[in-house]
Amino acid sequence: MTKAPRKSSGGAGRRPPPSSGEGQGELPFDSAPPAEPKKPPRRVPASASGAGRPKAKPRDAAAKAKPAAKRRAVDGKRKAKALDAARGPTGFGGWLWLLALGQLIVTARMVDTLTRMAGLVGTELWDDHPGLVTADLGLYGVALLLQLGVIVMMVLRSRYFKPLFLVAIVAFFLIGRIEPLLAIAVLGMDPARLATRAVLLPMAIELGVSFVWAAYVLRSRRVRNTFVR
Repeated sequence: MTKAPRKSSGGAGRRPPPSSGEGQGELPFDSAPPAEPKKPPRRVPASASGAGRPKAKPRDAAAKAKPAAKRRAVDGKRKAKALDAARGPTGFGGWLWLLALGQLIVTARMVDTLTRMAGLVGTELWDDHPGLVTADLGLYGVALLLQLGVIVMMVLRSRYFKPLFLVAIVAFFLIGRIEPLLAIAVLGMDPARLATRAVLLPMAIELGVSFVWAAYVLRSRRVRNTFVR
């Protein structure tokens, strides 16, 4: 009778008992899935986002716009003057030649008047009334300087000719009236002499001529087109 093989005392072939907590109650879906690694946030360059750019202030923009507007206005005025000059007469011609000749005559008369007044220095009138002679020399000296300025502006065809010419007309008329008043105050002349025909007629002619030339300078297209520099 054959005997069955004996089992080893060391427990070979015997399945070890499961350890505590291992394999008990484990299911495939009980454990959480592994977490995916987080990606670092994408950095946007400052040049693309505009964060590094300084924001333009409204005041700076307005300050930059003002000079540009002024330049456009000046350019527009110059273009308008150029177009106006192309549409009408320009240069010395017509009545403007007569006005230029008149300015030369006025200058020559002023030089003659100053020369005669300078000849009074050292005379009896100078010894008795030096203030009167000095005042007359000062008045006509200022008038001569103003007249020379008018001629220079005319030769240069400057846009300042018109206002300077009008100022000269008013100044010359006032100087012509101040001189006899000084003579009355200093020399004791009779004020009734200012109301005579010999005084009023030249004054009326001077006033009329001044008014005509002032109107011509203000209204003439040739004057407006010539004096634009």
